[in-house]
Amino acid sequence: MHPTAGSRRQPAPAIRRSDDTAFAAAPGDSSGADERHGRIVRRSPGTDPGTDQTMKRPDRWIVRPAPCPDPRLRLICFPYAGGGATTYRSWAGALPRHVELLAVQPPGREGRFSHPPFTRLEPLMDAMVPALDPWLDRPFALFGHSLGCLLAFELARRLTRGGRTGPVHLFVSARGAPALPPRTPRATPLSDQEFIAGLRRYEGTSEQVLADPELLELLLPVLRADFTVNETYEYRPGEALGCPISACGGASDPDVTVADLEAWQGETRGPFRVRTFPGGHFYLFSRQHDLMTSLMEDLAPSLA
Repeated sequence: MHPTAGSRRQPAPAIRRSDDTAFAAAPGDSSGADERHGRIVRRSPGTDPGTDQTMKRPDRWIVRPAPCPDPRLRLICFPYAGGGATTYRSWAGALPRHVELLAVQPPGREGRFSHPPFTRLEPLMDAMVPALDPWLDRPFALFGHSLGCLLAFELARRLTRGGRTGPVHLFVSARGAPALPPRTPRATPLSDQEFIAGLRRYEGTSEQVLADPELLELLLPVLRADFTVNETYEYRPGEALGCPISACGGASDPDVTVADLEAWQGETRGPFRVRTFPGGHFYLFSRQHDLMTSLMEDLAPSLA
């Protein structure tokens, strides 16, 4: 996020909560504040996001950093909790011309700051899937980081259950398999002070934000909503996916082990591999080149 004008910061390991989801602000992510004419505009309480039909508009949900008129494949990327579409902005220039990047923009952040965020996965999916439908007209792969893994995984499951063509590949990053039980206490019951202390401890949010009451007033509701989506998620056993799955993670991520990544193998009948990279939970920023190289290597069969 931009905690102050002209300020950018690479994310560090963030506050952790159950099911290995990290919460932090990405470089360039403006999810925490909306400044108009030099003043901060607070979002007023909104209606249930699921009742707002504009939530299903494709132009609300998808950011195309580098539009491709006739891509051979689309890579659809889902952000971690507290993050937004700008997480993947720089990826577009690293992809081949025939691969188009689509970054999913959930409500409550960046250009959708005025839209109330979801607090449950099912309503979020109900609004998101119709909005993504126009972009599924050609081969596509899904990439999710941390909480984004759940969105990518459940999208693939919904398409498969509905008899639709699913992804050619599912990439899951920095999150253990969804069937694994939570290992850490729930964070949503925490008071604001305890919540902020957790953010500070894990260095996932800029100190400039943590020291600014006005920015915190804007940021905390989005973070708490995203926490709630993850903490209320209920894994339901189902038929394994037919597409390959690649599970990626940082070698020094303290909360997502190689064994956690390997557990994703149970969610596919196709090829499976685990890739680890130097770094922690946010290795995807410091090792972007290596990660992109690996993604294209795994996608090569689908582009042949």
